[in-house]
Amino acid sequence: MGEVFAQAEVASPANNGVRARLCALVDTGSSYTIIPPQLVRRLGLLVVDREELNTAKDETVPGRIVEASLRVGTGAWLHRHLVFASDEPLREDLFLDRATGRTVRPGALLGALTLQEAGLLVDFRRHRVRRAKRT
Repeated sequence: MGEVFAQAEVASPANNGVRARLCALVDTGSSYTIIPPQLVRRLGLLVVDREELNTAKDETVPGRIVEASLRVGTGAWLHRHLVFASDEPLREDLFLDRATGRTVRPGALLGALTLQEAGLLVDFRRHRVRRAKRT
């Protein structure tokens, strides 16, 4: 299947809409969207809760839930809680984005709940996310 990436923006509702653009690795195995702690600090995002997170390696790490707005591609802004794990940095691997042919280093993981809320589906054949058809 390969990796799928999406362009996203994260904004701080509490900090006059300060925002950052990033490339997100779509991770349908993750419930939550995960952003790095450096971005949380840079945007001045507010921590609203703490929760233990289970990683893909079946390890438990401390996490923080922050209040932020998120937009995937050119879609609508979603006001949601994003999770970041303070002791579990995102992988620094480089990936080949098969949709664009470029090498990318993802700045976030885009989880399944965010995809669902944004009305997006993963097109593994074309290596991209797309709008779901409304039925």
